[in-house]
Amino acid sequence: APPSEAGEAPSPPPAPEYYHDKEGYLCVGKLRVSTQRLGYGSLGTIVYRGELEGRPVAIKRMLRDYHRAADREISLLLESDGHPHVVRYFVQEKAGEFVFLALQLCAMTLHEAVQAVTKSQGGGGGGTAKRKRLPPPLQERQGRGREEREA
Repeated sequence: APPSEAGEAPSPPPAPEYYHDKEGYLCVGKLRVSTQRLGYGSLGTIVYRGELEGRPVAIKRMLRDYHRAADREISLLLESDGHPHVVRYFVQEKAGEFVFLALQLCAMTLHEAVQAVTKSQGGGGGGTAKRKRLPPPLQERQGRGREEREA
């Protein structure tokens, strides 16, 4: 394209909101969303396995119509940042009719953790088993600090 009258090259066309890469991941901003579903939530929410700049994360896909719920969830996660029993929030991306939240990927579901503790206690019968903590680590803490995420 010819340069503009001011002698500057024209700006490139805007990047698409999302695209699929050659491995089949949906790419939205810094996120790569796989087709592997980890769970379902209310109001059409689906959680997928994905990546944030190469790091494994859980990606919660919410309908954009419910952005207030997403904003509220982000606010609560930021208030609880660093708490050992709350997943970490990394980033939000928007594309089409969806909002994508990148969250800390847990090593197991809550159901799996409860089953593991119950099994380790021998079913908990008779009240003789000692109370045990959840198997470490319930959550994979590979995260960076909030400062690095907001940079």
